[in-house]
Amino acid sequence: MKTKRTAQSAPARRSLSIQRRLTRRLVGEGGFLNLSILTGLAVFFVGLLLAMLTTSAPGRTRRGEANPQTPMRMRTRNPDAHVSAAAPVATPTATPCASGGSWTEEAPYPISISGAAGATQGGNIYTFGGLSAGTPTTAAYTYTPATNSWSAIAPLPAARYWFTAVSDGTYVYLLGGVNQGGIPTATLWRYDPATNSYNTSLPPYTIPTYFHASAYFNGNIYRIAGRGIMGTDYHVEVYTIATNSWSMAGNLPGADKMLMAATLGGYVYAGGGDGRPCYRYDPMTDTWTFIASLPVIRSLAASDAYNGRWVLAGGDVGFAISNSVIAYDPVTNTWTSLPDMLQANDQLVGATVGQAFHVLGGSTDNEQFIQSPCATPSVTPTPTATPTCTPSRSWLERAPYPIAVSGNAVVSVGGDVYSFGGIANNTAIANAYKYTPATNSWIPIASLPAPRGWFSAASDGTYIYLLGGVDQNFTTTATLWRYDPASNSYNTSLPPYTIPTYSHASVYLNGKIYRVGGRDAGAADYHVAVYNIGTNTWSMAANYPFANYGLMAAALGSYIYAGGGSNFPDKTYRYDPNTNTWDDSAIADLPAYRSAAASGVYNGRWVLAGGDVNFGISSSVMAWDPASNTWSNLPNMVQARDNLGGATVGQSFYAVAGNAGPGPATNDNQQYTEIPCGTPTPTPTSTVTPTATLTPTATARPVPAPRSRPTPAPRP
Repeated sequence: MKTKRTAQSAPARRSLSIQRRLTRRLVGEGGFLNLSILTGLAVFFVGLLLAMLTTSAPGRTRRGEANPQTPMRMRTRNPDAHVSAAAPVATPTATPCASGGSWTEEAPYPISISGAAGATQGGNIYTFGGLSAGTPTTAAYTYTPATNSWSAIAPLPAARYWFTAVSDGTYVYLLGGVNQGGIPTATLWRYDPATNSYNTSLPPYTIPTYFHASAYFNGNIYRIAGRGIMGTDYHVEVYTIATNSWSMAGNLPGADKMLMAATLGGYVYAGGGDGRPCYRYDPMTDTWTFIASLPVIRSLAASDAYNGRWVLAGGDVGFAISNSVIAYDPVTNTWTSLPDMLQANDQLVGATVGQAFHVLGGSTDNEQFIQSPCATPSVTPTPTATPTCTPSRSWLERAPYPIAVSGNAVVSVGGDVYSFGGIANNTAIANAYKYTPATNSWIPIASLPAPRGWFSAASDGTYIYLLGGVDQNFTTTATLWRYDPASNSYNTSLPPYTIPTYSHASVYLNGKIYRVGGRDAGAADYHVAVYNIGTNTWSMAANYPFANYGLMAAALGSYIYAGGGSNFPDKTYRYDPNTNTWDDSAIADLPAYRSAAASGVYNGRWVLAGGDVNFGISSSVMAWDPASNTWSNLPNMVQARDNLGGATVGQSFYAVAGNAGPGPATNDNQQYTEIPCGTPTPTPTSTVTPTATLTPTATARPVPAPRSRPTPAPRP
């Protein structure tokens, strides 16, 4: 069942709440930022700036947030993570774990603490650092469940908070976090419980982070995403204990922070934080796979494997500190609720010892959860018929677009792809071109009447309608122009719509053109304006469920589907023109946040290619099947792009131009083609009636203001 949310429950509000609470902990309760620290920060950032200027080319900075695409992207083994569809889940014959169990309060933490790091080692739980009364601390302790007692151990070499700890069974490794001066670090320290001492000579990782996740598996330690000096990070760095060296693994599918992770079986699981999406990492193939998303956004929770499941306890759930507990079962690929904790806390340590799961911190709390062990299910894999052939599905680079551009409007009509305007060299342009797939060639067509960027195009099969966007002065417009491919000319006398917008979506359906959402000069818009071609007039349809821009849309059968975008970027809806209503339950939500993607109808499905996926420019491609109401992964594009246009011609879908990450606009022309086995026999469903000459597509969007919840600076 889809999680319902209202337009008022924006992620930004949740971020502000977290930011204010954390700021109060840093400043309101014994803050200590002084002149020496400010001097240290200034020296640090000057050094960082000089290093960046001498070692890397500048990247494209996205509006509203420092660019998280660091120079490390060029050194990453997998520059844009390959995200696979979730593997079919085998059916267990045993009864799954019960949702019962009970919580008890154990010996309290020696001090009030939050943002500490902790791990289990040899039947004990070791905790380190954190914030105590808003002050970074070096204090470290060991908790022995057998005696329900705490003991002080050697303090950290230096204060750390918002960092992580993992154990390899012999040592405890401590990764990154924020130091006494409020600066993110990339240190790797090793604590030896046998000698009660630290080794600080291990090599640091590359990108200093805090609010990251970490996991140990098979001799390697994984540092996953987090928040860095340059913004939210998506890199996964791997420390190989045997060689005492770091390398890069496949990127997390999207930049994320305040997320949780755990190791189960032969995989690493990670997710939550900035959103609901969760993933499984396979070290053997270096790939991330979507798993069931969290029922509700959760961050800063206690996390560990317990009774064969991934348990998340407390943290920030939705928009408030919570005591709720959930568990992910990898056998059934489902999340279930467990009994609530006794107290609501966030910024917690989670650790499993024997038959108990412990949650520590957030205050002086030390809660223990015990549940009867789960029966080991006897897994009976579902038999799969052997196919007679494997359908071909692939992306190719075709003749490049004549100029480098993003935010262009793209549509198909009469077997050709048309592209108009866009943003080039930071200004809107009037250039327009036609691509003929049969000859794999581009030719210029009549230029737009005036420059336009971040606008949209839709076709009725005869003409192309161009809606709104920004002009060369970045002034938002509400113009409606009609291009005639037969005469290669524009009609600029059509009536404009009411609210000027850019980065909206538009579709054609049954003699009408719908302008959905967008952004005006002041804020995101929720209106849906409808142009009736027969009467040459505009009217208003039912509002989109909330203000949104950077969203995508398409028409399938007798409905319009829209979703993604800047606000609630995993939400999707179906619009019914007959009832003038938007339906949340009629279409499955996106498995991950996505905006500014190429969008179109292809092979009876709604295809979204590239765009910003979980706040990072992506090459991933998704398709929604109205027959099964499911999203599935398609092969990745050749290049990761956002603010690109999409259009279908014949048996191929095209993704045209767009922004690179990092980097300027591009002239890509990427073609996706599926070749089925044998001679395909079309079997149209009652809800899908594709029209050969009408392939309305949502067009390129501007780079959206990042949706990540703003994280408080480590030190205000």
